[in-house]
Amino acid sequence: MSSKPGTKKVRAEDVLTLPMAPLLDVVMQILCFFVVTYEVDKAETHLVVNLPSPVKTAGPEIELLKVQIHSGRYQLMGKPMPLEALGEMLAGFAAKDPKTTVIVEVSQRARAEQVINVLDMCHKVGLTSLNVMTLKGEASL
Repeated sequence: MSSKPGTKKVRAEDVLTLPMAPLLDVVMQILCFFVVTYEVDKAETHLVVNLPSPVKTAGPEIELLKVQIHSGRYQLMGKPMPLEALGEMLAGFAAKDPKTTVIVEVSQRARAEQVINVLDMCHKVGLTSLNVMTLKGEASL
């Protein structure tokens, strides 16, 4: 048997084998990577929540009514008026929004009867959020 130049005979001992230990090491490292980086989806993250937009929308603003009681005189939002007109105005505000807050500012010279009349009027028309304050100085009317 003559062999051609440049060719080599392959013997059974020279057959290449893949080393399994390094392959198993790589497979184990990949498996560890996936186990460590795996995240469980939480049910809360998939809930649909309707959040308000950050832009302020034109909604109902809390309205404050200032009623001032002086000795014998009444004012609503700085406008002088008699007790009957004050009752009509309060009824109008109560019809729009019964949760309107009424701030009753009372002069030190006002009589208790005047304060009670205004508080009763507010209760009668349905305004229940009331605050009573004392005026420090008498405002000129």
